[in-house]
Amino acid sequence: MFCRSWKYWHAPMNHAKALAVTTAYDMYLECSEGKLNNDWKVTPVNFHRFREKLGMQMMRYDPRHRLYFGDERFRVCTQQNKSQRRRTSPCRASSSSSESVQSTSSGVDGETLSSITASSTRLCGFLDNLIKHSESIKRYPGHNQRVCVVCGKQTAKHCSKCDKAMHLNPPDGSDTNASCFMLWHDTGFFGLARDDCRIVQKRQRDWSFPSQEQRTLNTKEMKQVHKEAASRENNSAINADNGTPSSSNNNE
Repeated sequence: MFCRSWKYWHAPMNHAKALAVTTAYDMYLECSEGKLNNDWKVTPVNFHRFREKLGMQMMRYDPRHRLYFGDERFRVCTQQNKSQRRRTSPCRASSSSSESVQSTSSGVDGETLSSITASSTRLCGFLDNLIKHSESIKRYPGHNQRVCVVCGKQTAKHCSKCDKAMHLNPPDGSDTNASCFMLWHDTGFFGLARDDCRIVQKRQRDWSFPSQEQRTLNTKEMKQVHKEAASRENNSAINADNGTPSSSNNNE
């Protein structure tokens, strides 16, 4: 790296850059051997070709993409206003730098999310799966109707993702404003729907729509069941990673 300059700090800076490129090439050779990851195994290029490609990559790179820590310190980034910095910040998890700007492409950052979460009850978690089920709602062709799996009354709508008939409105005569669609997809309601009688081994003729107290109690119990099931899965995964046989195998 030769670059003539009258500035007193230019020579040591060039030396530092040369050391960085040399170290980067050594890391590249180590990765290309495939010992760290077999998918990385390639025929390595020589040092001069590596330096050329590295130089072209950095010449084309825009710090506003903020793919590397420290990019937010470049002048081209500090000149941006707050909204622009949000839009150009990547949606990726940070490691340890709390100073790096992180936000969505729409301009929502962690500070905004925290303030909304603390002052509003709007956000109820990620509902991606529920949205997919909602978008799959269709009407039976013609005047065909089926028995709703939740309340047991006739309906012309069904969730094509579940392939089950259900209302998009609350059950008639019930003390809830939640629709049959919402109740059917609620984990806390599992076991209380009319169609769940075959699962809990009850006769449908004896079934009636659950009261508010029954729904609240079932939700509480389902959370406990869900917690225990998740705990068992985690223990099984840990035992598998450690090579420890499960309890069933020990009994055998």
